[in-house]
Parts: sequence; structure tokens; C-alpha cells
Amino acid sequence: MAEFESKMQAWIKDEQCEVGRILTRLLFDIQGKCLEEARNDVNSFRERVRNALCKMHEAHGVLALGQGVQKITYQDPFYQLGYLYKLSMLSGRSLSKVIYYSRAMENRTMQTSITVVCLGGGPGSDVLGVLDYFVKCMAHFQGQLNIQLYDRRDKWAACWGSLKTAINAELYDGRISVSFHDFDVTTDDKNKPNLQNADIITMHYFMEEVYSERNEPNVVECFDYILQTAKPGALFLYSGMFMYGAIDWVHQLFNNCELLTPGTEPPHRWYQNHRTTLTEWIPCIEVNLNHERDLQLFDDIKGDLERFYDPKEVAQRCHGKVIYRLYRKVNNHSHWYW
Repeated sequence: MAEFESKMQAWIKDEQCEVGRILTRLLFDIQGKCLEEARNDVNSFRERVRNALCKMHEAHGVLALGQGVQKITYQDPFYQLGYLYKLSMLSGRSLSKVIYYSRAMENRTMQTSITVVCLGGGPGSDVLGVLDYFVKCMAHFQGQLNIQLYDRRDKWAACWGSLKTAINAELYDGRISVSFHDFDVTTDDKNKPNLQNADIITMHYFMEEVYSERNEPNVVECFDYILQTAKPGALFLYSGMFMYGAIDWVHQLFNNCELLTPGTEPPHRWYQNHRTTLTEWIPCIEVNLNHERDLQLFDDIKGDLERFYDPKEVAQRCHGKVIYRLYRKVNNHSHWYW
């Protein structure tokens, strides 16, 4: 264990950004659990990691999400490792950039506290995104930043504990508090998040996950509750894949909210609104982690896996385009009708 800790400390570079160091520490913690489960059999470890990465690739494409939520046992540390390695850094850094370009937090710096609620986010990817923006763009903020992540505790509780430990070890900032809450849009006793005090509600790669179940009664109830209980002035930041159906659904969902990002300025992408058949624009950003100089992209793990497997099978997701829209609740009468 001492050797493992020593290797981890050597890998966490001083020049790496705080969020990169947090994720590196988290990844090493989960990797250690995987090695224990594989009984330190390196060949078994590699094969199970490869299988997990292939599963991540299959489950998080537009076509797969359109067919339904993929049944993955994220309680398994190998799937946790696969998610963190393949998806979390791109997800976190892209949310950071979406917050920046949407200006969602730009006018909040004079508040004594800011509460950001992240719907979804799995092992904590959205928390990393909010933190990444905060440490880069809000260094002079004197208030309190409260980040609340809502996702399924039965899947991610172990990761949340490790993430909390990593944040405390790497960030050392008393202005920041992070909490995790059990949430499932499909379960009637877990589909009502407590977000009455939220200033900003992020939905980063979340609406695609639940799109196929959007007409289920519990899902309808969940979003109606969210819109009813969010305070006037709360911001809803939707971001994710260029998925026509999800974009249409979200826009109808927030029909009674004010759209703050109409998409009239570049960069943007166009799509055809299926209801009106009109062409509409939506803001879009491009993220390429290979161009982000403050990130360490787990080259040790990647290099080891590529010695035995097709590089495409064990590649990280380093590049992507992310669409986004920012909505503001204007009164207490916003409700969902679809």
C-alpha cells in the first residue's frame, strides 16, 4: 500500500490543475480497489478494464441512449474505473467551458453564497466541472459555493466517498462545500430533489440519459416537481450531445422559462424543430483535451493497455462538441407539458 501511495503522489504533478489532480487521486483509489478484486492478477485486471471501457463506448453513444438507459452495474469498481478513465475528464472540462460561455455564474459573484445543483453526474463528473470553473474564474469570490450532486446512491456511493476525500486532499478551500444526494427520476420516492435554494441547476449529459423514459409517469412527475419548486430566477443549464429528440424535449420542457442563450451568435449548430419544422440555432462549443495543457490524461494506464489491446478499444474520450442552452425561471407557474 505504501508503494501504491508513493506512485500516486509521483503521478500527481504540481503543474496539473486542481481538478486534474483530484480526478487522478480518485482514479488511483478506484484502480486500487480493482486490483484488490482481481487479486493483483495484472492480466485479469487489464481484461476487465478493457471490457468496462468497451461497455462505456457502447452505452454512451447517441443511438444507444435513444434506445434506452443502459443497464450497467456501476457498483462494480471496474465500471467505475471505466467511466472515470473514459468519460469524466471530458465531461468535467466541457461543463466548465459551458458555464463560462453561457455566463451562467457571471453575475453571481456579489452573492454571499451560490448553490449549484447537478442533476446526474455519476461518480462526480459535474462536481469536477463546477470546481474547474470556480478555481479558474472565481478566485476572488468571497462567499460560499455549495455544490450538490443528485444521482443514484446505490451505484455511486463508493465513488462519492473517494471523491470527497480527494477534494479535501487537493483543494484546501473552505469556501467550497460538496454534498451528494440519492436521486432517481424513475422511482417515486427518489424523484423529488430538494433544489428550492438552487441558483443554478445543471443537466450535463443528463437529459439524454433519461430521454427514452421521458413519458414514464415518474419521470413526468419528477420534472414537473423540479419546475414547480425551483425558485424564481433559478437558472437551468442544459448541455450535452447534439441529439435532436432531446433538444426538442428540453425546449418544450422549459417552455415557460426565459431562454437566455438563443444561439444567434457563433459558434452554433442548427437543427429542425420537429414541432414547428422551423430551423433553429443552438450554441455549441468544442472541447479537445489533447489541447488542454494543464491535464494529465492517465498516460500510464493507457500505455499499459495499448500494449495488449487495440488502441481504439481502450481510448479515452478526449474530443467532443457540446451543445447548450440556458433557461431562467420567471415565476412560480412554470410547468411541463409535452
